[in-house]
Amino acid sequence: MMQEQMIPDEDLNAFIDGELDPARAADIAAALAARPVLAARVAALRADKAQIARIYGRLAEEPLPAALGEAIARTTIRQQPQVRQRGWLRPAAWAIAAAAVLAALGWFGAPLLRSAPADRLVAEAIAARDGAERPAETLAGSTLPPPAARDQLLSAALKVPVKTPNLEKAGFALDAVGIYGDPQARRALELSYRDGRGRRFTVYLHGPTGADGFELRQSGATRICIWQNDDLSAVMVGEMSSEEILRVASLTYADLNF
Repeated sequence: MMQEQMIPDEDLNAFIDGELDPARAADIAAALAARPVLAARVAALRADKAQIARIYGRLAEEPLPAALGEAIARTTIRQQPQVRQRGWLRPAAWAIAAAAVLAALGWFGAPLLRSAPADRLVAEAIAARDGAERPAETLAGSTLPPPAARDQLLSAALKVPVKTPNLEKAGFALDAVGIYGDPQARRALELSYRDGRGRRFTVYLHGPTGADGFELRQSGATRICIWQNDDLSAVMVGEMSSEEILRVASLTYADLNF
C-alpha cells in the first residue's frame, strides 16, 4: 500500500480536483481508507478550497482586470522536484485567479520571483509602518479629513485620481494617513486601518516602480500583498491569515480602481 509520506500535497490536491488518472486516484483512495492521518490531511485541504470558494465564489462572474490578469499570466513559479504545474490560474474571476496564486504559494512552497524595485517598495512600506521613516505630516483623530474629502487628499498627493479604500466590509476603519515626500512633487501615502480587535492593516501608496505586477509575500505572521500598474503602486501589510489579507487587499484594489 502507498506510504503516507510518499504522497505529496500536490497529488492530494489533484485527487480532490479529480485530475488524477484512475489508477493513481484508486491508490490514493485506498491509502485514505487505511490511514486516518492521511485522511485528515485531505480533509484540511478540502476545507482550504471550500473557504476560498466561500470567500470568492460570489465574484466568479466578474471580469479579471486586464492589468492583474496580465501580471498573473507573466508570473513564474519555481517548481519543486516532482511537482507538476497544473491549471491553478484559470481566469474565472480576478479574485479566484489571485487566490490561485496564493494557493500555489501555500501548497507548493515555492516563492514567486521578486524584482528589485518591488523589494525597495516593500522596504519603504515596512519602514513607514514601523516608524523608521517619519512622515512629513500625519492626519489622525480630529485632523483626519471626513470621508468626502479623503479622495481629493489622496489624488492631490499622488497626482493620480484614486478613491480612498472603504474596508468596512472587512471590519477595518481608516485610523490615520501618513504623508511622505516633498509637497511640490508626487508624494507617498500610508493609510492605516484598524479593526475591532485593534489589528492594523496598512496600505502604502507610491508612484509606479516598474511594470504591472501582482505578488504575495509572507514574513512570519505578516502577509504582504503588492499591486502596481502604470499609475500607482500599493503595498498592503497585515498580521493575518493569507486568506484574509487576500480578501482585504481585494477590497482595497477594487476601490483604488487599478
